[in-house]
Amino acid sequence: MKKYLALLLALCMIFALGACGKTAAPAASTAADNLVGVAMPTKDLQRWNQDGEYMKEKLEAAGYSVDLQYGANDVQTQLSQIENMIANGCKALVIASIDGDSLGTVLAQAKEKSIPVIAYDRLIMNSDAVSYYATFDNWLVGTTQGEFIEKALGLKDGKGPFNIEFITGSPDDNNINYFFDGAMSILQPYLDNGQLVCPSGQTAKLDVATPGWDTAKAQERFENILSSFYSDGTQLDAVLASNDSTARGVENALESSYTGKWPVITGQDCDIAIMKNLVEGKQSMSVFKDTRTLAAQVVTMVDALMKGSEPEVNNTTDYDNGVLVVPSFLCGPVACTAENYKEIVIDSGYYTMDQLGLDETAAPVAAAEPAPAAELIKVGIINLDPSESGYRQANVKDLNDTFTKENGYDATFVTAPTADKQLEAAKGFITAEVKYILVSAAETTGWDEVLEEAQEAGIKVFLFDRMIDCDPSLYTAAVVSDMRQEGETAVAWLESLGLDEYKILHIQGQLGSAAQIGRSDPLTEKCEAEDNWTIVREGTGGDSWDPNEAKKIAEAAIDAGEDFNIVYAENDGMAGGVVEALDAKGITHGVDGDVIIMGFDCNKWALEKLLNGEWNYDGQCSPFQAKVIDGMIKTLEAGGAIEGLNELNQIISEEKGFDAREITQADIDTYGLG
Repeated sequence: MKKYLALLLALCMIFALGACGKTAAPAASTAADNLVGVAMPTKDLQRWNQDGEYMKEKLEAAGYSVDLQYGANDVQTQLSQIENMIANGCKALVIASIDGDSLGTVLAQAKEKSIPVIAYDRLIMNSDAVSYYATFDNWLVGTTQGEFIEKALGLKDGKGPFNIEFITGSPDDNNINYFFDGAMSILQPYLDNGQLVCPSGQTAKLDVATPGWDTAKAQERFENILSSFYSDGTQLDAVLASNDSTARGVENALESSYTGKWPVITGQDCDIAIMKNLVEGKQSMSVFKDTRTLAAQVVTMVDALMKGSEPEVNNTTDYDNGVLVVPSFLCGPVACTAENYKEIVIDSGYYTMDQLGLDETAAPVAAAEPAPAAELIKVGIINLDPSESGYRQANVKDLNDTFTKENGYDATFVTAPTADKQLEAAKGFITAEVKYILVSAAETTGWDEVLEEAQEAGIKVFLFDRMIDCDPSLYTAAVVSDMRQEGETAVAWLESLGLDEYKILHIQGQLGSAAQIGRSDPLTEKCEAEDNWTIVREGTGGDSWDPNEAKKIAEAAIDAGEDFNIVYAENDGMAGGVVEALDAKGITHGVDGDVIIMGFDCNKWALEKLLNGEWNYDGQCSPFQAKVIDGMIKTLEAGGAIEGLNELNQIISEEKGFDAREITQADIDTYGLG
């Protein structure tokens, strides 16, 4: 009778393992005291609870005693648990590590006692004590996620550009190398050709990692991304999230602070907590890894080891832990969506509808997918980071308010603070066959090739805010400020003060930009021409015109004892950064102070500084170009010709400079930004 029951159990295990591959079923051990230690990382994630309990159940059914421990996501706790397992006479160890690099010393003890170690789902690194590795094909997990985004956005069909952000798991989990790199093997070519654009610029694995796969940390990071790069109405089209806990953080952030169309979002594990989001269309997919299959496979491996035989493996080449290539068994994952979730997780018995809190009759919502707008003018708009300045925020809002569906446009907005990202975006717009491209260029050079490609494709290009150094025939029109005129006006005002000496702290903007060149050159030329004009120290606020960088430059000058009586800062934010440094050192400034403060852009708060006598001068730079370009496009669409352009195809915005001795509240109300 016992032999019959053992045979029946073996047959059941064979059928249970069918989804994972051809494996031998474990038979009940003849030694009642054969103890197996199972170390799981935490109870905080549902999947580890399921894995641990299922493995314990199957090992006990096969005749083994099981010491199952959860490490509370604390490395020292897990180390102590494994040491106790070894001390208590475990004959085999199954370990899902918290930190794959932290177990070398304790596993050396296991090796001394000839205890085999199976790394479970997470590869244990830099140890020669690891006998086997059982996991899912984690590279395939990543490529499955990447291919889902590729298909959802129509990237193979040349569609784009689309805005995408990235989030992966804990940097101490070796699996992220497979999840993230697998996905990027699909998506990186589209980033390279501009069909995908990452407005935050955060695409490196460690930049997008989430310690502990923690939902709260994922949410916090994405709230920062949304406020910094999407608060201006920029559309987020896709998020590559490596698992469900990080995806849930993204979804929480979107629900609290995002008003655009819901993006495509990937995940992994099919956690109960996200299944409702999946069905409701808030998460587009989750890679399903049937952990019953993986746990059952480990049971067969343990049984083989306990009986002195070699466990079955199907990969002996790819999983190098830094000391040895670990023989591995890989189970296959599948993509679970709103359309197939019943088949994948309900019909298989993994969950019940009651567990998921879903109505049996509930109709699934299709995953988010960008839908092309019909009979609208297709426009691609490339702008700089709105956090750069109040000027840029006003400029972005002006464009967003003008290029709307209600006004006849299918507009895609891309925030790209550097020239290389802008060129990628422009190439993506060309591939997407937009009709018009609008650009505020980060740098004046390097655009000829892309502009020629746009012209060959019949795409008209409008420059706004900043000029590009190229043949005027390569763009249709430029609605810009005369940046050099801004600089000349500021230098003329400074000269009108009739100072004996002009000792200048010069804070430049983004080097190579039209604004920086236009505002810098007249000052540099004046200092070269006049003996009593000197630039004491010069530095840049960088690509983001960073006030903190400006503050550091001022602090360095003060600490070095450098004598200056003028701050010439090329935007208001950087002028404010310098003033913070002056205030901290007790140096007076403004109309009755020791240092003259000059800025540009005419933010309302900066003009109020003038009115209060704290600053001396602010140069205007108008951010309102959208309606002029809108009028030009509508003229072209009606078959007309654009009029009023100069020889450089420009329309120059009229601007002025404001003096603290003359400014009025009416000026602030009329010209102040923000």
